[in-house]
Amino acid sequence: MPTRPSHRPVQPNQSVERAIACLMELTALGRPVTCKEMAERLGVERTRASRVLGTLAHLGMAERLQDLSYIPGSGIHVLSAMSLRSSGLLRHALPHIQRMQHKWGLSVALGVLWRDQVSFLYHSGGHRAVADSIAGAEPWPVAKSTLGRVLLARKEDDEIRAILGEKLSAQEWDDLMMAMARIRRDGYVLHEGEGLSMAISTPATAGLRFMGGYDASRSEELVEDARVIVEDIAWRVESPRREPQAHEADRSPSN
Repeated sequence: MPTRPSHRPVQPNQSVERAIACLMELTALGRPVTCKEMAERLGVERTRASRVLGTLAHLGMAERLQDLSYIPGSGIHVLSAMSLRSSGLLRHALPHIQRMQHKWGLSVALGVLWRDQVSFLYHSGGHRAVADSIAGAEPWPVAKSTLGRVLLARKEDDEIRAILGEKLSAQEWDDLMMAMARIRRDGYVLHEGEGLSMAISTPATAGLRFMGGYDASRSEELVEDARVIVEDIAWRVESPRREPQAHEADRSPSN
């Protein structure tokens, strides 16, 4: 079932919104960015972008170079480590991912929805090592990704429109809404012999996609394996929030 839309606060703190948006742009670009370019990306005056970048640099989240452009600062690594530790998503998903890769010989992607893109915490391919698979792919437009569509399907139609805005034509909207109806009915996207995408948790916090060729006669088995995995990951990720004293030892891992 789709989730309830996340309503905008009556009096949102625009400074916080702008700082987070600036930090996300800075880390996503993967190259130095000037105040002028950041202002254009955020849709604000150059002086405002300069103040935000300067504040992020003061906090260690950005670093100003000699040419006055900015790159992510050392604080990003601390935030990354703390967030991965706090959510537990990648830590709990990796053992399942490795077992599925061994059993099915499929590549696996673990992605989360951010605005109109899917960002990948893990994306394997071929014989890529685990270390190379972590954050192993660039963000991908959500409407063009089966994994992204699975995550979109957990949202209400009006929230999907708010996310995608005017990015799709009328025909593309019709096609997307038909896809949303199928995913909400089935709970996944399956292209027999090619791959499977399924969301983790309700509301969806992330999704898994299993990619590559396999025996189409085993599709039901693949779907069932994936269901067991996403339920176990969701339970482990959500358990500390639901039961602060719960320990992982209280639940044995799924085979």
